[in-house]
Amino acid sequence: MATKRLPPWLRPKQPPQPMRIGVTWYTDQEWRLVRDAASDAERLEASYAEWVAMAEEATKDMLAAGIVAERVFINASELLAWCLAQRKQNDAAARSEYVSQFLMKNRQGAS
Repeated sequence: MATKRLPPWLRPKQPPQPMRIGVTWYTDQEWRLVRDAASDAERLEASYAEWVAMAEEATKDMLAAGIVAERVFINASELLAWCLAQRKQNDAAARSEYVSQFLMKNRQGAS
């Protein structure tokens, strides 16, 4: 017996892919270098341990909201060189943009 195909509007939809974002991640040494050079250092946690606790909690919250946070380990000298080349201050906005561009470049290279 032949099975009838459902019209497209009646077929089950594919589940949406989870949103993926890049999240800056540091080693203790790299975090200190980035923090020491940051124009918004007063907005950063007082210690690396505090930063790790905050970052891990934030990534758990993102996952609960259906967002996959991909850790992007930051090399301080590369970030600071990028900020200089882009004429940007080392602040939260620049660090986020750096990670976004880093991921886009790496994903395009993987394709």
